[in-house]
Amino acid sequence: MAGRGGALLEEQELLRTRTHPRVLALPLAVLLTSLACAGFAAARVPPGDWQRAGRALVAAVTAVVVVRWAVLPWLRWLGTVLWVTERRLVVQQGVLRRASRSVPLSRVVDVEVHRSLGQRLLGSGTLVLPVAGEGRGERGVVLRDVPRARELARLVEDLLDDVPPRWDDGWGHGWDDGWDDDPDDGGDDGGDDGER
Repeated sequence: MAGRGGALLEEQELLRTRTHPRVLALPLAVLLTSLACAGFAAARVPPGDWQRAGRALVAAVTAVVVVRWAVLPWLRWLGTVLWVTERRLVVQQGVLRRASRSVPLSRVVDVEVHRSLGQRLLGSGTLVLPVAGEGRGERGVVLRDVPRARELARLVEDLLDDVPPRWDDGWGHGWDDGWDDDPDDGGDDGGDDGER
């Protein structure tokens, strides 16, 4: 998988998915209803001098409704992609203007699945991944209407078990804090060397 500066090239892509196609049900209904109403309204325009202008007005209103409530949601759905690699979760959104968020799995602290009745019937759900370092009140990464949400949650949980946790105290100290924990190698273990 290609990423910014080739950072994701060495990672194996485990899953690529989009939002559940059920989110397109309303845009499809709007499209079909708008076209039916436009056909009916265009046929009801009385003949005469204003017939051409009346039909043009019906077509313009229909075009605005279809673009706003059918085409744009479809493009939003098409432009939203979720990738899971063995090290990170990447959410990419947008068609003309791309925005992406990459979250290392080492920062994910929990995996939550929320499913409404409709989502349970269709096998989708909302995945909430609280992330270490997010501000208070932040929910982390929220992935709405993900297909096979429980399977995705299990995959992320399995990956979290394999990823070593990262710890940083903000002063540049991580897991390697400079203390030598092996006293047999002759190094300084940070103790008081038996002096009292």
